[in-house]
Amino acid sequence: PIYWILCQFVGWMLLAIAGDCGGVWDALFLAVSAWHNAGLLTHNLPFGNDNTSAFSLIIVMILILGGNTCFPLALRMLVRLQHAVLGYGQDKRATHVLDLLLEHPRTCYTHLFPYHATRWLALVTPLLVVVQFLALCLADYWAEPANGVGISRIMVGLTMWDRVWATYFQSISTRTAGFSVLNLALLSPTSGLVFIVCMWISVSPVVVVMRSTKRRNGIIAEELLDGNCAEEHDRGQLSSQLATFMSENSAALLVLLFLILLGEEYSR
Repeated sequence: PIYWILCQFVGWMLLAIAGDCGGVWDALFLAVSAWHNAGLLTHNLPFGNDNTSAFSLIIVMILILGGNTCFPLALRMLVRLQHAVLGYGQDKRATHVLDLLLEHPRTCYTHLFPYHATRWLALVTPLLVVVQFLALCLADYWAEPANGVGISRIMVGLTMWDRVWATYFQSISTRTAGFSVLNLALLSPTSGLVFIVCMWISVSPVVVVMRSTKRRNGIIAEELLDGNCAEEHDRGQLSSQLATFMSENSAALLVLLFLILLGEEYSR
């Protein structure tokens, strides 16, 4: 509860200090909405050539990640930090409880994962953001548009840094939160496909990890195994869950469809 309340409160204060998200209560609504990935607004997101808009967008992006996709990462980090602090204080009872949380996390909470699963999630989460960023750059940043002015219609009137910020923000927001700083009515078909795929993926990395370490007959899978065996077992479960989620050839078909749409956009 402290993590949830404190992060939203700090986000609210920072957005209110920035002063470009409407009033104080508009900033509170935005902070809570971003944290819970609700995608609701009472005031347009700040976006332009001023420095405060970039600061506000960074705060919103951190809230989006901290409240959803990166929550398991932050949770394990906080448990590890508390374990290190209490270890110096020789509080053996509290240290024993934290040892249990770190060694058998799914016994206690659904979103607290073993180290190897958390490590996998820490790798996949930024990787998905980078992939979407590059895909949107190809589609809307460098692509020749149908209107023939050398810049995508959705990026018209924006400076280079504005386009970078907009693309980066959309890469983080699209999968879960749904906020936008661009006019989505002007999306190219290629970018539309990228958005659809990202919304389809959504929070699947977290779900995949959750299912791969789930209870079986009241016992956590990794609790039956030790050390490397547990990691190998969960790795097999991760592969199985990913294969089920992506089906057999859907990933390859989506990549081919993206390349076809991108080729048509460049050839116009």
